[in-house]
Amino acid sequence: MYDITNYDIIKDDVNDVFQVRTKANVFLISFDDPEKQELFAVFCDLVKGNKVSYQKIYRELTSRYAEDKVLDVLSELKEYELLPQEINQLAFDETGITEEATAYLARFKKSILFIGGDKLGVPFVEKAKREGYTSVSHLNRKNCDFEAIEAGMAAADFIIVDGYEYNPSLLKLINELAIRLDKPWLLVGGIEGTELNVGPMFYAKETGCYECLHRRRLSQDEGLAFNQVYHQHLEDKELTGQPDQFIDNGILIDLTLNYVFIEMSKYLAEWSVPETWKAMLLIDLFSYKMRKHHLLKVPYCESCNPQVRHNLAPWLEAVTLK
Repeated sequence: MYDITNYDIIKDDVNDVFQVRTKANVFLISFDDPEKQELFAVFCDLVKGNKVSYQKIYRELTSRYAEDKVLDVLSELKEYELLPQEINQLAFDETGITEEATAYLARFKKSILFIGGDKLGVPFVEKAKREGYTSVSHLNRKNCDFEAIEAGMAAADFIIVDGYEYNPSLLKLINELAIRLDKPWLLVGGIEGTELNVGPMFYAKETGCYECLHRRRLSQDEGLAFNQVYHQHLEDKELTGQPDQFIDNGILIDLTLNYVFIEMSKYLAEWSVPETWKAMLLIDLFSYKMRKHHLLKVPYCESCNPQVRHNLAPWLEAVTLK
């Protein structure tokens, strides 16, 4: 772990980057958005010489800047282990009256919506109630129309979307509504072959959208010719595909939901940057090894452009180590 407070930070106007450095080692940090540059500079001022929790930093930054931009900057710093040590630790005391503890408990009153089938939806609602969430609802595509989905998404603080019982027409609809309503949502792929799939978390102004993810995955799909026909068949007929099965299916669904609830807690209680922010987590069912695939915005995406500002060279890292 590098910890940004152990480095000198200078704004290099000559090369249009921030240098985070010691005498010999340097990180070069660049942002394609002037507001993110400003946000990063404010972040550096807040942590310089101060021991401050993630919640306090998050609250301070989101009081000045859009939440999705704050998460985007913090996620980049977390990815390269540049967050100060205090920000990577929980900051709750035994009395339970700190601002952090209050935020942690307040998450139970947030409105949570699950959209999808019963295989994930029913155990999700049951688990949410056991965990203490008081406002949880489940919309099954078979029993609801466009107006119900739109109204449910508009009222929700956070949305979980079923990608296990795969319905491309439903995902397309949710993607379009989430962009228009400016709503954060987490895609849950569940069991896929011999892996569990969780993420990405979308907040389309900064992350890109589901259509970006779909097109990126197609570009790496070895069975593209067959999968495109299957996808089009499901979309044209507004059908839900058959989900993958594996040994101890119920246990694996429960394990998937545990990841979902941790990610949901991170976001709603504001105690850490979610690992699924602009990223898909794949957990191997044999070795338990985890792979993390980052979501890249597609330039000129037909779904989220022009609402989303795109980086025309998304393969270039925001942070580089020299």
